[in-house]
Amino acid sequence: MNDRNRFEQAETEPVSQAEGVETSAPAQDGTGNEAKPASPAYQQLRDRYVERINDLTNDALERDALDIFTDVVAWKMAGIANACGPRATGQIVRLIGFWIEHLAHLDEAQREAAAQAEAGHAPH
Repeated sequence: MNDRNRFEQAETEPVSQAEGVETSAPAQDGTGNEAKPASPAYQQLRDRYVERINDLTNDALERDALDIFTDVVAWKMAGIANACGPRATGQIVRLIGFWIEHLAHLDEAQREAAAQAEAGHAPH
């Protein structure tokens, strides 16, 4: 799979209840521990940000401008890290690592399911 396809897959990967996140993945606090359930206000704000970032991502895909988009996102994250200090920077890095691992597990599960289906086994 090329980088654009992986980016499109990650972009369409739901990340909130409003976007249809799979309920089997527990909420994480960025350290690998389960977080407390989010309040409705938290979830509403998160859904708003997810919608906005998905709109920006779709725009970048349509304009074939993923390089510009990722540069801007990285710049903004660096600015947040710089303004908030080393603890915030560590949290950002932990969260990025968590989501990379989560997406890798999803990819692996999809490959395994496809292999099982190809071998004639029904999903569980």
